[in-house]
Amino acid sequence: MRQAAGIMLMILGALMLVGCVVVLIDYDINVQDPVIDILFVFFGAYLVSGGVFCLKKKYLELCLGAAFIAVFTTIESWIGSYSLSWSDWIHSVLGILPIVFVCLRISEWQEIQGRPDVSTSQGLRGQV
Repeated sequence: MRQAAGIMLMILGALMLVGCVVVLIDYDINVQDPVIDILFVFFGAYLVSGGVFCLKKKYLELCLGAAFIAVFTTIESWIGSYSLSWSDWIHSVLGILPIVFVCLRISEWQEIQGRPDVSTSQGLRGQV
C-alpha cells in the first residue's frame, strides 16, 4: 500500500505541474497574480517529492504532509467545479487514497527511524 500511495502522489504532483504549464501556454494567460501559479508549482513539486520519499520509506512527516495537500487539492477541485467530470473523479481517487494508505502503514516508517542501542554494538563493548 505504501508503494501505491507514493505512485499516486507522484502522478497527482506531475498532473498539477503539467496542468499549470498547459494552462499558461495554451490559453495564453497573462500572469497578473503569480502567487496562484507559484502555489500550484510548489504543491506539485511537494507532492512528487512526497511520493518519492514514500517509496523509499523515508521522512514520514513529508509523506503525510504531501498526502494532506493531496486531500486539500481534492477538496479545492470539488469546490471549484459546478459538476464533477471524469477528471475530478480521478483527482478525488488520487487525492484521498494516499492519506489512507500512508496512515495504514505508519508502522513501516517507525521501524526504520528507530536508532540502534549504542551500548550493545560490537565496537563499543570493551571501551565503555
